Amino acid sequence: MHQAALAGTALTRLRSSQTAELPHSYSYPLFFDRFHGGLMIFDSLEDVVTMRYEFRSEDLPAGWEAQVGGPPEVLTWIAAQLAAYGAGSS
Repeated sequence: MHQAALAGTALTRLRSSQTAELPHSYSYPLFFDRFHGGLMIFDSLEDVVTMRYEFRSEDLPAGWEAQVGGPPEVLTWIAAQLAAYGAGSS
């Protein structure tokens, strides 16, 4: 909700000539196709500028790290963060 409020506030103060749509490589959700039926498949950290997650860690497929391309040390770090913080589980 806070993202929508922030976007709404910004958009009311900007002219369309002052905005630009970012490409999908910015903040495309990891496994969005699997969890939400997204049309694009995000399967490599090398293809994006930023990534996010929108799932609970217990919903991840077993061995998900092998399904995502990228430096092994970065994937290991992401896996540790998801495990430590629950990836959105409440």
